[in-house]
Amino acid sequence: MVKQTRAVRTRQQLLSAAAVEFDLHGYEGTSFSRLSRRAGISVGAVTFHFEAKADLAAAVAQRGTALARNVVGDAERRDGRAVDTASVLLLALGALVEREAAVRAAIRLSQEGGRAGPSWCGAWLPSFHALLEQAAAATSFHH
Repeated sequence: MVKQTRAVRTRQQLLSAAAVEFDLHGYEGTSFSRLSRRAGISVGAVTFHFEAKADLAAAVAQRGTALARNVVGDAERRDGRAVDTASVLLLALGALVEREAAVRAAIRLSQEGGRAGPSWCGAWLPSFHALLEQAAAATSFHH
């Protein structure tokens, strides 16, 4: 049980370090040796958790998109006008980008050719478009 707890903690530490590295240096500029230094673990520990850099990048991108989906879910649970919800969503996404390296890494990885997991924009843009359509329909209805 202690080994499992340590492995989970090491994996989280690695994912956090990878998010920073991918955010700062992109996919090509990030290496396992750089990751091991930032995470404070051996290269062997890095490869134990992720055999390939692409797998690690995908895990970081998934974390970043999951954070965006959570913000979308929170915004969609609000009561009120669609235009207000769209505004809340954009402000929350901006704050998320500012504070979360995994989100910035997901964006950068997506911009570098979609090499890592789901598109970050795909996690929120469809909902944002739907809110704008609802807001436009509400405006048209009232005029």
